Amino acid sequence: MGALPTVLSGYQSLTSPEVRAKFEEAWRAQLPDEPGLTALEMLWAAEAGSLKGLIIVGENPALSYPDSSRVIKALKSLEFLLVSDIFPTETTALAVM
Repeated sequence: MGALPTVLSGYQSLTSPEVRAKFEEAWRAQLPDEPGLTALEMLWAAEAGSLKGLIIVGENPALSYPDSSRVIKALKSLEFLLVSDIFPTETTALAVM
């Protein structure tokens, strides 16, 4: 979680044809036409059942995101949740359930 879905490395726009061509050549892969989901959109997709797993690094959305009860419900609905943080948090506790 946390990556901006509308930009590539160096905050270069995903919608720029020149930037897309540069990255597609360097990565030898075609980039998706549409941007991915924001962090909150990922949680709502999890709640809806269309997202099955998340890897969360250095964030505590169970505490810091709006509507924490809804966020916790969404995180609990995942089939797979991996959380990497330096201290135990409300979100790391959900990953060990």
